[in-house]
This record gives sequence, C-alpha cells and structure tokens, in this order.
Amino acid sequence: MNDMMSRTYSCRRREVVGQSMQVAQFHERWPALFSPAQINEEFRRCNTIPLESTFMSQLDRFTSKFLQLFSSKGGAVGQRMKGFMTELRLDQHVSVVKKRDVILRCLIEYLGESVPELISDYYRTAETKVHQDLRAEI
Repeated sequence: MNDMMSRTYSCRRREVVGQSMQVAQFHERWPALFSPAQINEEFRRCNTIPLESTFMSQLDRFTSKFLQLFSSKGGAVGQRMKGFMTELRLDQHVSVVKKRDVILRCLIEYLGESVPELISDYYRTAETKVHQDLRAEI
C-alpha cells in the first residue's frame, strides 16, 4: 500500500492543488488516505518528517510551559482546565499518555473549540457503531 501511495503522490498533489474536490469525492478517489497510518505516511511524503512521533515529542517537550499557560487562564475556561489538571496534581506518577490527554483537552478548551465535536470516546463500543459514525462524518 505504501509503495503504491508513494508512486501516486504527484498525481494526488496535482488533484488537490488544481481541483476543488469535495471531501466525499477525495475519499472515493483515495480511500487509503483516510486511515491513520496513511495520514502519517502522506505527511511524511509531503514534509519528510513523521507526523505523530514529532507531534508527541514536541507536546512532551512543552508540557511544563503548557501547564503554566493553562494555570494562568481565568474565567470559566480556566476553571474547566483546572478540573482537567487536578488529575495531574493528585497523582505524582501520572503516565505520559495521561499527561498528553490532559494537555490536549486543556488546549482544546484554551482555543475555544468544542470537545464533543473533536473527540469521540468509543471505549467499549461496538465496532459497527464506530464505523457507522465515521461514515457519517465523511
């Protein structure tokens, strides 16, 4: 799959840059690009750096600065973020995954985005329901 997607990169680039394709059309034409693995590979093809590992390492690098920024925020947004951050204060041995989760949730609040529109929790959900929701998004 990676080899085929690499060979067709220039064709895809011409289509994206030259045509105003709807997301549904693009999905129909290039369905592989809607998988997490291929999203990461396409980013690497465009920028020559790995997307996910670079993002996570930079997120870890700036965690303390993010926490300082979020702690200084006031108002209703600050209160919601403080609620997320109490999880970090209560447990001194918080996993890296949990820290990342808290930082990303706080960042969403800080930027004024809607958490339900960006994050769907599918823990203990039937796989058919997940696929159904994903198809509805496209």
